[in-house]
Amino acid sequence: MTGDALHDLDAARRRRIDRVGRFYLLAAALLVPWVVYLAVVLPSRQLSAHYDLAWAGFDAALAVSLLVTGVLVVRHSPSVVLPAAGTAALLVTDAWFDVVTASRSGQREVALVLAVLVEVPLAVLSLAVALRVLRRVTSASTARG
Repeated sequence: MTGDALHDLDAARRRRIDRVGRFYLLAAALLVPWVVYLAVVLPSRQLSAHYDLAWAGFDAALAVSLLVTGVLVVRHSPSVVLPAAGTAALLVTDAWFDVVTASRSGQREVALVLAVLVEVPLAVLSLAVALRVLRRVTSASTARG
């Protein structure tokens, strides 16, 4: 492969990556009016037939995410980056919904304490793990040339 062909391939790849990036930016921009719409039209109180299933399912997914992240950390696997980032997202989401869906003031205080002392710190730790491993992998890849 000539140098020009490699350059063209890199340019084509960059264009694909740019298109994907623009897609995400468009999706974010389109989501803003949707969020405003939901904030205006949704009721502040809603009964759900499967509230228990929703929360149990979410917490099961969080448990699996924590398990996968823990196993990969113990194995010193560079594959931990995505599960650790996903775990952080799930933990922040869990904290948010626990706090805003608490129906009584006592439940809200418990949710806030858990968010501040457990969920958010564990999310920060998970992000730190992901970033540290990502930096190591990137550094090693750059060093190899």
